[in-house]
Amino acid sequence: MTTSINLKRILDRKQWEIVALCPSGTAVGSFAFSSKLPDKTVYFVVSASTVWSYRPDEDAWQQLQSPGAGGTFGAGSCGTFHEMRCGADTNATTDSATGGSTTTINTTINAKRSCVGFTVRIVSGPGAGEERTILSNTIGTNSTITVDTPFSTAITSSSKFQLITGSIYFWNAGTMSASSFRRYDYITDAWSSLSVTGAAASWGTEGKIENTRGGAANFVSGTATSGGAATLENTNVNWATNQWTNFQVRIVAGTGAGQVRTISSNTATILVVSAVWAVAPDVDSEYVIEGNDNYLYLTGNNAQTFYRYDIPTNTWSTLATRPATPGTGMGLAWIVEQTDPAWTDESVHLNGRRIYAPRGGGSAVIDYYDIPSNTWTTLSYANQFETFTTGSAYVNTGGVIYIQKDATGRWYQFNPAKNELLPWSYNWYGQSTAHQGDRGVLVTYEDGATTLKWIMAPGNNQTIWHRCLVF
Repeated sequence: MTTSINLKRILDRKQWEIVALCPSGTAVGSFAFSSKLPDKTVYFVVSASTVWSYRPDEDAWQQLQSPGAGGTFGAGSCGTFHEMRCGADTNATTDSATGGSTTTINTTINAKRSCVGFTVRIVSGPGAGEERTILSNTIGTNSTITVDTPFSTAITSSSKFQLITGSIYFWNAGTMSASSFRRYDYITDAWSSLSVTGAAASWGTEGKIENTRGGAANFVSGTATSGGAATLENTNVNWATNQWTNFQVRIVAGTGAGQVRTISSNTATILVVSAVWAVAPDVDSEYVIEGNDNYLYLTGNNAQTFYRYDIPTNTWSTLATRPATPGTGMGLAWIVEQTDPAWTDESVHLNGRRIYAPRGGGSAVIDYYDIPSNTWTTLSYANQFETFTTGSAYVNTGGVIYIQKDATGRWYQFNPAKNELLPWSYNWYGQSTAHQGDRGVLVTYEDGATTLKWIMAPGNNQTIWHRCLVF
C-alpha cells in the first residue's frame, strides 16, 4: 500500500522529535551531510580522525574508520557527499570492466560491502548508455557485480562503467598538507588523499563545500538533429546564449550513448563541448543536460576567494571573487528542484544555474553564484531582516533552503523562486553554546511516487539530534 500524506497546514503542526543520540557531541568545526542514495546515511564529522554514520532506517550510529586528515580540525572544516564513486580510471568517475556477461560486470574493485539497490551505468564499450540496479556483488578483490535486468549485450573488457554508490569529500582546517583533503569511497570503505595545490595555504573561520552532481537532476532532455566532432545540435530548441556553460551533456541512447561531456558554450540550438566526442552524435542521439559531476565548490576562510575543484584532473582553480567576505554561520546551496515556470523554462532555465551563499557573520545578506557566467549577484529579498551567525545550520531540499538561526531553535525557509525569507518552525529543545560548523541535513523516504522529507540537526554543543517532517 502506497504511503499517503494527509497533513494539513494550520490543522497539523510541525513536531520536532529526538532521534538516537550521537556518541559524540558537536564541537567547533563539526559538520554533517547526508546521502541521497538508497542507504540514506547521514555522516557526522567531529574531528580529523572521527566520522560517525547514522542510518535512519535503524535509528542507530556507527563509527567509520579514521579519515586520517592532516591539518587542524576546527572552524572551517567542511565536506560534502557526492553520488559518484571516484573510480580507478585516472581519478575519473569511471572504472574499466575486465569482462562480464549480459547480467554481470567483472571488476578490479576490492568491495568491502554490498551495494544492492544502487545503480551502475555503462559509459562506453558494449552496453554503453544503459543503467541497471545492482542485484548483488561479491565481497573482496575483483568484485563481480550482478544486475537486476540483462544488458542488451554482454559486458566485455572494452566496457567502462560508473558506480553511483557515493563518495565523501572532507576538507580540513588549519595549515594545508598532503592529507588535508580526503575522500572516502563507500564501496571499498577506504580513504585517500587529494590535491590541495591551488587552494588556500591555510583554512579557518568557517567553510562550506557544495557539489553539482549530475544525478541530482536532469534539467532537460531531447534528441539531437545532428552533431559534429565537438557539438550537439537540436534545431527544435531556442536556448539563451551560453546558458548551459559548465553544465554537462550526457547521451543516454542512440549514437554515442554513454558519453558525457562538459559544455563549454552554446548557441540557440548548438551545444559546444569541451572535449571531442569519441563518437559524434547523430539524429538518433538522445541526451540529457544535467549538473556537472566533475565539480566541487569551496568558500569560506574569511576570504572572498571562491574555489572550484575538478575531480577527474584533481586540480583547483579560482573563480570570480565573492562580493564580500563570508563570516561565521555562512552557507552554500545549489538549487536544482524549483517547480516555478520561470525556473523550468528550457529557454532560460534557472534550475542548476545558481549556488546560493548566505554570508553569515551577523548579516542578513545572501549572494548567489551564477555557474554559466562565473559571476556573483547580491540579492535584495523580501523580509531581509533576520541575521545569521555562529551556530546557524542550512538544509538544502533542492528547491528551498531551510535555515536554523544561530542556537535559538528558530528555523526559517528561503525560497529562491519567491525571493523571500519566511518563518518555518521552532525547535523547543534547548541548545548550548553556539559554535561554527554546518550540521543540518536532509533525510528522505520514498514509497512509489510519494516522497517524505525530514530536516535533521543536532543541538549546538550537544549529542542530541532532532528531526522534523517537512510539509
